[in-house]
Amino acid sequence: QLLSSQWFIVNHISNYQFYSVYLTSNTVGCVGGNQNGVIFKTTDSGSNFTSVPTGTGIWFLDIYFLNSQTGYACGQNGYIVKTMDGGLSWNVIYQAANFLHNIRFVDNNTGYAVGFSNAYKTTNAGSTWNLLTTNYTNYLLGTSFINSNTGFICGDGGLISRTTNGGSSWQTIFNGGSDQFEELVMTNASTGYVAGRYGKILKTTDGGTNWLLQNSGTSDWLLDLYFINANSGWACGMNGKIVYTANGGQSWATQYVPTISTIRQLHFLTSDTGYAVTDNGMILKTYNAGNPIGIIQTNTEVPAEYSMSQNYPNPFNPSTRINFSLPKSTFVTLKIYDNIGKEIAILINQNMGSGNYEYEFDAGVLASGIYYYRINADDFIETKKMILIK
Repeated sequence: QLLSSQWFIVNHISNYQFYSVYLTSNTVGCVGGNQNGVIFKTTDSGSNFTSVPTGTGIWFLDIYFLNSQTGYACGQNGYIVKTMDGGLSWNVIYQAANFLHNIRFVDNNTGYAVGFSNAYKTTNAGSTWNLLTTNYTNYLLGTSFINSNTGFICGDGGLISRTTNGGSSWQTIFNGGSDQFEELVMTNASTGYVAGRYGKILKTTDGGTNWLLQNSGTSDWLLDLYFINANSGWACGMNGKIVYTANGGQSWATQYVPTISTIRQLHFLTSDTGYAVTDNGMILKTYNAGNPIGIIQTNTEVPAEYSMSQNYPNPFNPSTRINFSLPKSTFVTLKIYDNIGKEIAILINQNMGSGNYEYEFDAGVLASGIYYYRINADDFIETKKMILIK
């Protein structure tokens, strides 16, 4: 029994592939994919959907909302559609030459869309779009702008490029090799991240001039990247992979997800509440940032060695705290056994970043007695006894 389920399945609509998701509140949002020009709207956190036709017949690869009412979506055949009523209706506002993979707005009027080897810009809320000169043949997959002038694009062939004049010209930072960067996010003027093939995540702290490889803990292809603030971010991709950082990319931990399907995109409303969609029609949700239930990172200082403390209080009823320290990112299991050595609960079973952690174990469903808890992290194994008295 895994007691630390982090993401759960809200809905599973078979025969659909979802590529995009955007929630404007805890209950209201839209999902796009291969629904032949349909965008799904939900008002109950994804439990039920209304199919809203767009008249395009395409797959929608990205959705972006400026506020609860105004949103944009893009996809196959270069279509850009817009809603001004929260997704109740969508209208075609532009058709580019080729498919569009990503759309973002800097403010109510200025937005950018990229796809194929083209980038487009609007300065009038989508009424008209202008093709920008990039001189790239790469597939452009992601874009992020700090303001109306300074922004980035990324794509295949390891491309990362920057503009400081609103897209009039572009400075190549990386270009070449087998990397494919799917998404780029700037959290402020100096700090940003890209994610993509081979599980690679790169970080810049100097406004995009230099990018350093991070230890994502996975080699699975990462397809999307989302930061809710400067410290908390998630990346998702193939094989049901979601990795999470709570310390601005210093360490990444794999989160438990109840599927091995490819997770195409995720979106967070707050630092706790987020949604993700898969290419087999699943909509996933978390209420706790995707972290194990009951566990908190007490601080991000890197300890000198592995350790696990005696639970406190002990004896206890019905809950107790277990503290442990990890000097590096590693796969961690924390299990509970009864007094004859039978495994009765798995509290943690995942990759975790370095740091100091506290797990609050609730034994409300267990009978009084002697129990043992064991941690296994890298080569560190330790077992301690605890007593439950009801």
